[in-house]
Amino acid sequence: MLKDTDTLIFCPGIRTCGFAEIKMALKNKKCQIIATTIDTKGFKETKKIIEKTELSNRIHIKIEDVTKPLPYNNKYFDYIYARLILHYLTKQELDKTLKEFYRVLKPEGILFIVVRKKDCEVNKHNFEYDSNTKMTTYKFINSDKKSTPIQISRYFHTKNSISDHLKTAGFNIE
Repeated sequence: MLKDTDTLIFCPGIRTCGFAEIKMALKNKKCQIIATTIDTKGFKETKKIIEKTELSNRIHIKIEDVTKPLPYNNKYFDYIYARLILHYLTKQELDKTLKEFYRVLKPEGILFIVVRKKDCEVNKHNFEYDSNTKMTTYKFINSDKKSTPIQISRYFHTKNSISDHLKTAGFNIE
């Protein structure tokens, strides 16, 4: 979905060590990418990888919390790629964040998102659901079964739930 005319790209929630951002930069030699995270460990790992690719002049890694007002002008970005970040936000945080995405995205811009769907990796017998925040909290056990389980909270979505949030923020869904 990325077009040659998409030269300013925002990638909140970078965690896959910048692989998607590297592919975007290689595909479009004119683009500038701002990739953000709140994870300092992920930031350091990604920064090293980006530096090795010699794309640090086009892929800019920043520590930034998407639940806070974004430091970008209105209608700034051509494209926003938010992969596997929005399901970590409560209902209230998600609505504020999507409004900010709408504000910083150009009118003809594209928001591409990937979220966890309902019933993804949750032990159906051992979770708590908060109807106010829409967050499901559960223990995640790694497939090696040797690691200590970690507690995770996520807002699992249906097509309708994420569509409703996007429409509320002002987006058209395609």
